[in-house]
Amino acid sequence: MIFKLQGLKILQRKNLAGIVLYNPDLSRLSENINAIISQVDQLVLVDNGSIDQSHLPELAKIEKVVIVKNGDNKGIAGALNQILEFADENRYEWVLTLDQDSVVSKDIIGAYNQFVNKDSLGMLTCNIIDRNFILCVEEDDGEVEMCITSGSYVRVEAWKDIKGFDESMFIDSVDFDFCLSLRKHNWKIFRTYKTNILHEVGKSKVVKILGREYLALNHSPLRCYYIIRNRVYIGRKHNMGFKSFKVIMRLFYTVLIFEQQKMKKLVMMIKGLFVGLSCKINRNDKFN
Repeated sequence: MIFKLQGLKILQRKNLAGIVLYNPDLSRLSENINAIISQVDQLVLVDNGSIDQSHLPELAKIEKVVIVKNGDNKGIAGALNQILEFADENRYEWVLTLDQDSVVSKDIIGAYNQFVNKDSLGMLTCNIIDRNFILCVEEDDGEVEMCITSGSYVRVEAWKDIKGFDESMFIDSVDFDFCLSLRKHNWKIFRTYKTNILHEVGKSKVVKILGREYLALNHSPLRCYYIIRNRVYIGRKHNMGFKSFKVIMRLFYTVLIFEQQKMKKLVMMIKGLFVGLSCKINRNDKFN
């Protein structure tokens, strides 16, 4: 649609969102879709090889929804690249990326579109409200170094410039690697507190010891493997040195002190450490 204003042509911006699905909680997914569907022209749902796909035909009946079915799990990075490829092919300039259990505010697209003309802006993010903590932070808008992909507005041009999301990582820290790559290529990441999403990091909880706070993620042993493997990989890839080492040691510490299944998790984390250090990682390695 084209509007004419004082002799100028103003093109209405097309809006796209994408959600990555893997064995979703259908109630939460429905809440997610209902929150975003009225704000976009199209909504891409990438099913990443869910065991039960019986819900997909019903989702396909929803106006504006486009279904992409993967025969196997391509990982979060692979699915995100499929969403961005759809955006590029259909001439969208920006894409809102969402996890299946995140729920956006009713004005998120409008809030983001106020900032899209900023110079060298590669990604926008917002206030992330974790359901486990119910903590709403109010700060000034501004540049940030890192953000999660869920609830982020990604510039397609920037995604193309850095060659997309790194699919070798499969899952975990894919978003942090993407942020580091954006900044390495001189793209900026901007956070606005004018909008928010409800998000949930597994069964995470904040624990305190000697007055210091730690985030216990409470992930499965397999997930712990990917977390450590990919943190090591990112450290090598982006020359993070001691900063990366500190993050990894903190993860080992929180599992050892605060979490259940300590030995199973620590064994998998040590495997992840050695794989991350010793070879080129692969999304199809034997620990998938």
